[in-house]
Amino acid sequence: MSEVRKAAALSRVGKIRAEIEARRAELEAVLEASGQRIGKIAVATGLAELDLSDKVLRDAFRELVARFQESSASTGGSKAAARAASSHD
Repeated sequence: MSEVRKAAALSRVGKIRAEIEARRAELEAVLEASGQRIGKIAVATGLAELDLSDKVLRDAFRELVARFQESSASTGGSKAAARAASSHD
């Protein structure tokens, strides 16, 4: 492989690595924002006042996810299910 090709290949690898790192940072920011949103809802609804173990909370969240996934499948999409769920507030 010529020196020019090697440099071009390294340049592409570097660009890909930079893009991967940027995506990881973006993912981290989205996960952080989602966690804050869920935490605020938990506090507002009184969930934070209950003395529940992490296992109990994880199990309850898994049940909630399953409920909305089932609802999403029957309504044709998670956005439709989310709108329907939020209209009950």
